[in-house]
Amino acid sequence: MSLFKMRAAVGAALLLSLAAATPGSAHHSFAMFDRTKVVTVTGTVKKVELVNPHSWFWVLSPKGADVELWGAEAGGPPRDDAQRAKAKAFTPGTKVVMQVHPYRDGRLGGEFIKITSADGKITYGDAGAGGPPPAAPRQ
Repeated sequence: MSLFKMRAAVGAALLLSLAAATPGSAHHSFAMFDRTKVVTVTGTVKKVELVNPHSWFWVLSPKGADVELWGAEAGGPPRDDAQRAKAKAFTPGTKVVMQVHPYRDGRLGGEFIKITSADGKITYGDAGAGGPPPAAPRQ
């Protein structure tokens, strides 16, 4: 095989491997969340979805005579039994306080930080929530 053909074959293999790897590493940015702010939502759990690729916590929060539905996007479902049990303890109807980094566009929701039962007995999420946001956004 000539040197030209060998280089062309190696180049083609390199391009194919890069093209195949791109979808596996694709993930959305966290730019849609304002990580300089923390919003506290008080209400009642409507639904908890512990699913891949992101879990969701849905909380109904009273606002005057109305009720707002807040959605918080979390990481994937918890892997260890203790954390999974904590997350599953937030069943529909549970009174909670939830913290999120809000959406920049004003939608009701954001990046999940933590959720705590109203009685303070169960907390799931970042124990340090409410402090300053991380220095660099996750990718």
